[in-house]
Amino acid sequence: MGSFKAGRNDKILVATDTAADAAAVRSVLEVEFSHVAVSLLEAKGVDDFAQCQPGVLILAFQRLDRAQAYYRMLYQLGQRVPTLNYRTIVLCQQDEQEEACELCRREVFDDFVHFWPVVPHAPQLTKAVIHALRDIHRTQNVVFTVEMADLVRRISALEGFLRQYIDRGFERIEAARNILASATMEIDMAIDTCSKKMLEDKRGGMPEIKNQAQWLLPITQLQTQFIHPGLQSLIHEIFPLKQWMENLQVQLAEHLAILHTRGICVPQTLPIVLEVDDNAFDRKVVKQLLAFEYYDLIFAASGAEALGILRKKRPDLILMDVNMPDINGLETLSRLKATPRFANIPVMMLTGQRDKDVVLDCLRKGAIDFVVKPLDPDIFLKKVTKYVMV
Repeated sequence: MGSFKAGRNDKILVATDTAADAAAVRSVLEVEFSHVAVSLLEAKGVDDFAQCQPGVLILAFQRLDRAQAYYRMLYQLGQRVPTLNYRTIVLCQQDEQEEACELCRREVFDDFVHFWPVVPHAPQLTKAVIHALRDIHRTQNVVFTVEMADLVRRISALEGFLRQYIDRGFERIEAARNILASATMEIDMAIDTCSKKMLEDKRGGMPEIKNQAQWLLPITQLQTQFIHPGLQSLIHEIFPLKQWMENLQVQLAEHLAILHTRGICVPQTLPIVLEVDDNAFDRKVVKQLLAFEYYDLIFAASGAEALGILRKKRPDLILMDVNMPDINGLETLSRLKATPRFANIPVMMLTGQRDKDVVLDCLRKGAIDFVVKPLDPDIFLKKVTKYVMV
């Protein structure tokens, strides 16, 4: 532990509702760290967090449910909480370790320490804080943040789309050339047939045509001076388009080659889909529907939990339930769209309500679409596939 040196910005905030616990935790941490603040009053919790802007938040409540309630409150009232780069460590009793581990597995918290009684477990807390600060330092020094990795992966997807459209463009150019060539032949044949028929048809009192060449002259001029040049000009217009497509193909290859020579590789990861729903049955339904799709499916049981997950993972699509107990789906959606780093993540709302006003409210607040529960498997899968590729 002696090799780790906390920096001036490595701030620690201890949140608790008991002065004695605050003093005990602080005394353990101040042996190693110089910037340790305490938040004792829940009413001031958001202000204390905003003022401290900690690298590590320690939830030192005697019971785990109190720690969860406090953390939910931070997300409900603190608009900036999801945007800061920090780690959470929750302290727990011996009988709560399994539940605390599950919360960390779900990424509600980053780590837990069996702390009470204090003295035997004090070194574990110090070690957990050091690991948390090191993790923050690593993420700050990594060249590609989560957003950059997402951008690179999207460039790769764009590459595929561009190649597809270039191929289709060439196909359509060739098809257009064939259509124009065919049209030219058909027009010539139609005019020729019409001319012959008119020359041969002497019914209806038509006067005999003595000078056929002179009579056909206007038709020939129509062909040579108007129809053929018009079709030829269309054909000539296609060639610059083809040239442009070929240049685009070359430039795309050149830019991708530069990325590869600089060692910029697209992460070989599955698209991430985050479902936010407090109903365990509905989460299970989505899990079954997406079981055979190539997605990394993660879950959050509340809006606050989803905002916590977004600090460390950037999903390609969020499936958001409308009705949730702490921060409802519409409020969570509003917060996402108001935060620049989350604003362009597509959000599709899941709702059991068919009320038109609810649907319109979802779309006004920034949702890209909605699906009504119970989910229709075909409609749901088509929409997920569509928006993951946005």
